[in-house]
Amino acid sequence: MTWSEYNLPRRGLAALACLTAATCCQADLVAHYRFDEASGSTAVNEVVASGNDGAIGANVTLSATGVAGSAFTFSGGAAQADIVDMADAQGVFAPIVASNQLTLSYWVQSVDTGNRNVAVFMGNNTLSNDYIDSGVLGNGQFAPAGTGYGRSRKATNTNVGDVGGGPVITDGEFHHIALSIDYATSTGSYYVDGMLADAATGSFFAQLPTLNNFEIGRLGRSSPVDGLAGTVDDVQIYSAALNVREVAALFSSPGSTLNDLPPIVDGDTNGDGVVDVTDFNNVRNSLGYTGLQAGLGVDIAGEDGAVDFRDLRFFQQNYPTVFALGMSQAVPEPASLLSAAFAVAGAMFGLRRAR
Repeated sequence: MTWSEYNLPRRGLAALACLTAATCCQADLVAHYRFDEASGSTAVNEVVASGNDGAIGANVTLSATGVAGSAFTFSGGAAQADIVDMADAQGVFAPIVASNQLTLSYWVQSVDTGNRNVAVFMGNNTLSNDYIDSGVLGNGQFAPAGTGYGRSRKATNTNVGDVGGGPVITDGEFHHIALSIDYATSTGSYYVDGMLADAATGSFFAQLPTLNNFEIGRLGRSSPVDGLAGTVDDVQIYSAALNVREVAALFSSPGSTLNDLPPIVDGDTNGDGVVDVTDFNNVRNSLGYTGLQAGLGVDIAGEDGAVDFRDLRFFQQNYPTVFALGMSQAVPEPASLLSAAFAVAGAMFGLRRAR
């Protein structure tokens, strides 16, 4: 059975997606622009300590329908009037430079598949090739037109970190995009709607670009280009490389930050804050499911997108009382049969580890 067949309710994913240590990300949120302003010329950064509100250009349309509240619609132009400009946002940049990590998270709605449409730009506005950006791909680029992407380049046109592709996002619906980069490990990851779509490791993700300009709606380099024709909502910036569960949590709770979401103990598949036999049964009854978001919900051990005996083994190792009770109640499989199968799987897993 696939992820779509399993069909976990999207809103319910938040409880399944949070890590036990999710509260560690409270200090990592450095910017949150809700884009709920109905008038005026300032987009407020909800992270007060960072400051760096954005100047709303005259051609940006406010009060568009968003995924959480309202949103801003961009005309597709690349002039100053066409963007939201945070300028030299050192309150946002300094924590990113200190951590050598970042995650861009935002929602975008677009139907334009012609040119590259840049939603979020952070970089150097004095050079043409020193920046981080993310948005929607156009024709003739490294992945199909209409898919999303993230890039990082450090003063080069030849060794560029590109991640992207996956599902087409120019269908007129809102899609959640996250670009997570850990420059210490030279790894970039690109997510669409809570799912990992692409990842790469290499020297192209080894050095953080110079950061002196932060814009929404175009590629804000020395000669700005690639204006966004579409709508953006709920832009969040973290000074950490968020993992698959944290990104899935943001997707499942539009408008919320990781600060807002309750931490859930690994093994708590239903989000009630307790690991008990109900959670064991949720995993046992899902054995054989594939195509799940890796590490999400009932895939608690292998983090491979499948539910198998390794996930049950998590309970045996960490919650032996719950495991014993669940095994005694095994339905429809007799407990003895399930025990035998589990023992075989456990032995095979042990042999594989020993090699």
